[in-house]
Formats: sequence, structure tokens, C-alpha cells
Amino acid sequence: SLSKKWKESLAKKEILSETVINEELDKINNTEVILKDNYVIQRNGEAEIDLGGVAKGYALDLVNNYLQENGVASYLINAGSSSIALGEKLTKDGLFTIGLKEVKNAYIKAKNCFISTSSIYQQGVTIDGVTYSHIINPKTGSAINVNDGVIVISSNGAFGDAFSTSLMNNTVEEIKEIEKINDIKTIVIKNNKIVYSHKDIEVKYH
Repeated sequence: SLSKKWKESLAKKEILSETVINEELDKINNTEVILKDNYVIQRNGEAEIDLGGVAKGYALDLVNNYLQENGVASYLINAGSSSIALGEKLTKDGLFTIGLKEVKNAYIKAKNCFISTSSIYQQGVTIDGVTYSHIINPKTGSAINVNDGVIVISSNGAFGDAFSTSLMNNTVEEIKEIEKINDIKTIVIKNNKIVYSHKDIEVKYH
């Protein structure tokens, strides 16, 4: 509900009050979520559960698995441009060319992976020179993100979607540490420029 209240407030070009933020953070901090039998979720408390940050990636996982089980190797599945699944292209190297909308003329080449993107560019709202996002920091309740965009390349769609969202509020140095212990590669964007990309990602320009 904190995310919903931020969206409602920003739609009116208003900043959510500290009082409302703190009330919602209290709900979050006093809510317990229990996973039972791997598929039943029990919520104890008032906070709402929003699966928007992983839903598209999870759907891609299901479709990707189905295609692989049926011997389909060449595909590109677009779940709204922020989440895509890649097989192999029908070319010699099998690589798809993926443009980076947030960075002018930039692109990468990839295959057999998931690419997840979170950014302020499509849903961000600027008020008094400050851009507020639909991605909320769950610790502070702030809608101001550390990064303008994060692209995650991974082997799991839901996993990649979750990371691209959460890493919007991590510093580059923190992201580097997170990469080391998780099977992900990232590109970090600030002011329409790439400020960090994993050593194995080659960003090219037209």
C-alpha cells in the first residue's frame, strides 16, 4: 500500500507526506510473511504483498521452460521490454542485438539468458527538480532512487526481475559485491549514461 499511495500522490504531482510514509513503514515492519509447502503464502499483519516486481520474469520462466522442453532453441520473448527471454537467433553466432533505450545509440548482444530492466524513465515524476520513481525503498519509504536504471542479465527471469528492481537503491560498489555472490551481470545507468557494466558485458554504440 506504500507503493500505491506514492503512485496516487505522484499522479497529483505531490510528494507523499512523512506521516503517511511512517504509517506505512510501521505496517511493513510489523507484518510477517510465511511460505507454506512452497506455494501457500500466509500473511500476518496489514502490509500488502505486491508481486509486480517478479511477475513478468516468473511468466517468462514458465514459457522459457516450456520451449526448451519441446526442443525450441530459437526465440525472443518480450514481456513488455523491461523483461525479455532469449534463446538463440538464427544466425551464425546466435546472438540477438538488444538496444538500451535509456542510453543513446547503445546496445548489447546476448543469447540464452534473461534480461531485466528497471528504471525511472517511463514512470518517473519530476517535482521541483527531483525525480520520484514507482520503485520504493522498503527501508526508508523514499521514492527517490540511487540509480536511474539497472539492467540485469541472468539465468532466471523472476530472479533477474527481483534484482533489477532492488538494485535501483544500491550503490555501484554494493552492486559489484552482490554480483560476486549471485549469478548475475549488471549495467547501471545514471543521467542517461552507463556508470558501470560487468566486465563480461560488452556495450556497443551505433
